Amino acid sequence: MRMWSPPQSPVRIEYAAGLLRETRAQGFSGALYGLKSDREIRVVAARGDRDARDAALDRLEAVGIFAVRERGEVFLTEQDLERFERASARVALVIAGSKAGFFVHDQDGSLQSIQSYQELPCPVPLRRRWRTSRASRWAGIPGVAAAIVAGTLSACSMLRNPEMAITVRQDSGQLRVAWSSTRGTLQIVDGANTTSIRVVPGFSTLTYMPGGEDIQIRLVSGDKIKTVRFVDAGAAR
Repeated sequence: MRMWSPPQSPVRIEYAAGLLRETRAQGFSGALYGLKSDREIRVVAARGDRDARDAALDRLEAVGIFAVRERGEVFLTEQDLERFERASARVALVIAGSKAGFFVHDQDGSLQSIQSYQELPCPVPLRRRWRTSRASRWAGIPGVAAAIVAGTLSACSMLRNPEMAITVRQDSGQLRVAWSSTRGTLQIVDGANTTSIRVVPGFSTLTYMPGGEDIQIRLVSGDKIKTVRFVDAGAAR
């Protein structure tokens, strides 16, 4: 067993040495199984959403959920948060590319979803066969056709949403941030702390637990910058 126990977390998590590898093999989302107490959670197995509960899980209970993404940052999306709350889960595990991290509720019931208190290395399996197959397919395309395809892909990659928009609202002490689908960087300035997150099309929402009362959120895409500011008027009173 291995241990995840950052000082900010009110619980510590023991997890099987092969859990990250097993979880990645289960698909993009599913449930975590193990044992739990008030201050400790032991995670020993993962099963995908489409997998039936098997005999190996008879002595275990559902303790959380997981989400697997091929790349990006380790955070909980709005969909992950909905699954987390719907399952009344104690822990969430996110694997993104070569990194992973657990998420748990703090003592006051809040959930810091924008980043894990401690990230874990999670090596990505080699895909040599896939690369060879893809190379073979490109080799079979005549030179002129290949140039046309490459030019089309390049033009598509340069397209940007001409209108950038970003909104923020408070919900149960947390900030729900949403923005137009684009590529770039989302920067959250919270007092002396600045958090930067890479954004890609399809990733357009997140939840953030503010540390201060005056938060600035910037969406940067190329030479375009969109900024919003959130001031907690209730805290000021």
